[in-house]
Amino acid sequence: MSQGQIAAEVGLSRAAVSDRFRGRTPWTLDQVGVIAELFGCDPAVLVNEPRKPTRDMAGNYW
Repeated sequence: MSQGQIAAEVGLSRAAVSDRFRGRTPWTLDQVGVIAELFGCDPAVLVNEPRKPTRDMAGNYW
């Protein structure tokens, strides 16, 4: 999905969506909710920090 498509769904300009993806402007909870619906996921998936990769004893990431 393009930033333009997301912008149309959220009610923002493409430039405003770009600013949000770049971290220059925060998303509102309503906007996060709309995006979660677009992607069919729970809003928490979008706001939780990703888990950092961990190495096991053999040096493999998981």
